[in-house]
Amino acid sequence: MYDYNTTYGGPEGLAPLGMITFNGTSNQIVSRSGPELWMNSITIDKPAGARCYFDKPVKLNYSLNICGGIWQDMANNFVHQLNANLNVWPNGAIANDTNNTFSFVGSQHQFIAYEGTGGFTNVIINKTASTRTSDLAAASDSGTVSRSVDVT
Repeated sequence: MYDYNTTYGGPEGLAPLGMITFNGTSNQIVSRSGPELWMNSITIDKPAGARCYFDKPVKLNYSLNICGGIWQDMANNFVHQLNANLNVWPNGAIANDTNNTFSFVGSQHQFIAYEGTGGFTNVIINKTASTRTSDLAAASDSGTVSRSVDVT
């Protein structure tokens, strides 16, 4: 979605659309009238410093890829839910100034690769007994968990 803000409603959100790519050169806002933003996969591929703002907690069925640009919450204390992989590349970032939480859930294995700047404020890993979340570590010293990691 190139340089357009996105507002949507309905019970299914944007999940039926598959992967959504935010690749505009300026900041973009994703908003919804419902309680959460429900999508299948998100790719953020923006120039350095450009932000993709989310006005509600995000629930992803599949992967989150931040190739370039910054993931930014518009309010404090969001709990985002990921059911698959998280990849933050060297030109990407998660802004951790809003006390956000990323919760890794589901019945499949998950992989976390974080090479960008910023980092997590809080992380929750809540998996079934036969699954795992792997590599909660930064490839460089720049990725951090600044408050807590809870494994349940």
